[in-house]
Amino acid sequence: QGKEIEHRGKYLEISRPQFLTFTWEVPQHSSDSSVVRITVELFKEGSKLTLTHKNVLPEYQEATKAGWTKILDNLDKELN
Repeated sequence: QGKEIEHRGKYLEISRPQFLTFTWEVPQHSSDSSVVRITVELFKEGSKLTLTHKNVLPEYQEATKAGWTKILDNLDKELN
């Protein structure tokens, strides 16, 4: 909608290339923090990325899911 919204967080765990865990905060909307974990499984012919986002407030769950879906779809397009 043409507005900039600050997103911030801190890395909690980094284990390349298996997983990455970090906090997720959007101060404009809430003082609460949630946790994102990205895991990558490597296979002979490609890989599988799984993203989980925990502790998202109920009123932001659908928008959060839509946002991550768009980001991951764009990543898939770039990589393929």
